Amino acid sequence: MSAQNDVFSKFAQHTVWDFIISRGIVALIIGILLITMPGATISMLCILIGIFLLINGLVALIKAFKPNNGKKTLLVYGLICLLAGLVILTDPGLLAGFFVIVFSLLVLISGVNQLVAGIKAKDNPAIARILAAVAGLISIALGSALLIRPDIGLAIIVMLIGIYFMAFGILAIATGLTIRKNIKNII
Repeated sequence: MSAQNDVFSKFAQHTVWDFIISRGIVALIIGILLITMPGATISMLCILIGIFLLINGLVALIKAFKPNNGKKTLLVYGLICLLAGLVILTDPGLLAGFFVIVFSLLVLISGVNQLVAGIKAKDNPAIARILAAVAGLISIALGSALLIRPDIGLAIIVMLIGIYFMAFGILAIATGLTIRKNIKNII
C-alpha cells in the first residue's frame, strides 16, 4: 500500500511540474510577442490574452477535477479564466475599455494564488517555493498598479503586460524545472 501511495505521489508531482512549465512557456511566448511588437493593438492583445486565458482555464479545470485535488480556488480560477478567454476571443472589441480592469483582477487573483501556493507547498524545494512566491508578488504588484491607474496609456500597458508575461514565464519555467529536478533526485 505504501508503494502505491508513493507511485501516486510521484505521478501527482509530475503533473505539477509539467503544468507549471507549460504555463511558463505560453506566458513567455506571449510576453516576447508583446514586447517585440510595439505597435500592438488592443485587439491583438485581447486575442493573445484570450488564448492564454482559455488554455490556462481549461488546464486549471482539468486539474481541479482530478481525484484528491478538491481545490475550490483552482475551480473558480479556471472558470473565470475560461469565461474571460471565451468572451475576449468572441468579441475582442467588447473589452476595449474594460480590458485593463478585467486583466488586473485576474492577475491579482493569480498572484494571490501563486503566493499562497509558494508558502503552503511544503513538499516542494525551498527554491521552488521562493520562485512561486516571487511570481505571486510580481502578479500582485502589476494587478494592483493597473487597478489603481487604469488610465495609463495603452503602449505602457502593453509593455508592462509583456514584461509581466516574460517574468512570469521565466519564473514558472524555473519553478517547474526545480520541482522536476527534485522529483528525479527522489526517484
